[in-house]
Amino acid sequence: MKEARRNSLRRERIASFALIASKNAKRSSIALDIPFEVIRNGIIYQFKEGKMVQKASIERMTADKGRITKGSKICLK
Repeated sequence: MKEARRNSLRRERIASFALIASKNAKRSSIALDIPFEVIRNGIIYQFKEGKMVQKASIERMTADKGRITKGSKICLK
């Protein structure tokens, strides 16, 4: 029980550090006028010179999940 709680707290801390790092990188990129990309709702936007420009869209893959069960191994070819 203690180890599960400790792992949960560790994951929460890592997620919060990643969020803070992402926000700092975005702020620095804006300040230094470096273009960066953001993915929102399956669309890739490029933030450049204070404007968000749509660059591309991502199609979501749908698969037949009937054969996949918990513990199944997925092989990508």
